Amino acid sequence: MVNSIARRDGPRLDVRLHVRWTAGLGKGEAEASDVSPRGLRLESEQEVTPGTQMEVVVDTGDQGELTAVGLVMWCRPHLTPTQRTVYDVGVRFDAPWATEENGALGRALARVFAMGGEDHTATWAKTGCVLRAGAKDAVPLVLTEVAVGNLQFRAGAPLNDMLQSGRLVRLSVTAEGAEHALEGRVMWLVVQGPQTRSSTQRAQDTFGVELLELDAPQKALLERMRLGQTVADQVRISA
Repeated sequence: MVNSIARRDGPRLDVRLHVRWTAGLGKGEAEASDVSPRGLRLESEQEVTPGTQMEVVVDTGDQGELTAVGLVMWCRPHLTPTQRTVYDVGVRFDAPWATEENGALGRALARVFAMGGEDHTATWAKTGCVLRAGAKDAVPLVLTEVAVGNLQFRAGAPLNDMLQSGRLVRLSVTAEGAEHALEGRVMWLVVQGPQTRSSTQRAQDTFGVELLELDAPQKALLERMRLGQTVADQVRISA
């Protein structure tokens, strides 16, 4: 899920990213959330000493890696529903990590941060969305983010192998009494592993689609959707 909430260092996104991290002699993998232009929060199985420099790497599949370096500001233990101790780790980056130069994911996050904290999540969620792969496989989606150049979705069921990063897809957007055919590419994909699909965590797969070769009317429609001025009736994605 991606929600945008304003705070002092810019909008904060409630987005789940699987990352690799290195701090001092320690290293591991973790889920990142509470993302802002200058930091994020990790849920780690290892304790990390505040004041330690940390490198965070997000693997974006075919689109390469997004890397940022920062400082561990705090580390707090908490118990999971299964009574296992994990650590919330706050990391502040030396420089903004989501930029246009940092690949597809960096560009997508930079565009969302640039929105300045506008939150039209409830409006976008009114659009009925579905992903289809072949004649039988279909997964309901929730539209979680709209920009002129990309759309982001949360899946209502596991995606399994229906999508891959870099894959070309076709989109049909029904809005304002007309159907609009668009071409896109999966620019990032976060598929939750089996260990995160427990009923207590309710993790869901998410992905972003970069829209290709948009003409002026299509850009104008997406801008109205972004601003909440237009609510699309339906978005269908064919993979």
